[in-house]
Amino acid sequence: MYRIIITLISIFLLFNSAWGLAAEVDSSNPYSMVEQVARNTFSRLTSEREQIKQDPLLINQVVEQELIPYLDYRFAALKILGKYYRQYPLDKINQYTEVFKTYSASVFANALHYYQDQAVEFEPAREFNNQKQTTVRLNINQGSNSINLAFVVRKDTKTEQWRVYDVVAEGISMLSSLQSQFEPILRKEGIEAVMKTMRNTKD
Repeated sequence: MYRIIITLISIFLLFNSAWGLAAEVDSSNPYSMVEQVARNTFSRLTSEREQIKQDPLLINQVVEQELIPYLDYRFAALKILGKYYRQYPLDKINQYTEVFKTYSASVFANALHYYQDQAVEFEPAREFNNQKQTTVRLNINQGSNSINLAFVVRKDTKTEQWRVYDVVAEGISMLSSLQSQFEPILRKEGIEAVMKTMRNTKD
């Protein structure tokens, strides 16, 4: 699972510094959204590199400010919960969702430390009008090897904004991996045990 997430984070950093200052993200277009988030993240890490060396926890701020707003963590959290959703009151679901958000941010922040220079090539954008979900595909070139990656994004019907809720690396879904990890805990011990596991996960 972490190899997939590390690959995901790498994508957000695989852009030339000539892009310069961070650009405002257009979440109405799933393809430009992914690229603009990449620009902004790279710009932050470049401009704050020395501060991050002094205080590695600053990476958490970059993740929270540049990545998390464009991840549909609530939708992903509920997908992981699946059929067990009906067993818990709304306040417990909301608590679980916030724990999952913090968990996701922690995993992404840890993954940033594994970043290595790679080349990336986005596949051409496809028509997405009148669709609620689409996939942004790209290839990562690592010497003689190539990794196929796909961001699965969905549109919020209320805000009309697109956000990422899953990433698939070489056919392996991050969301499916998390579902497989937490389903036995949900079945045997319940949502409190899942939250405890997420809180205790550091890498």
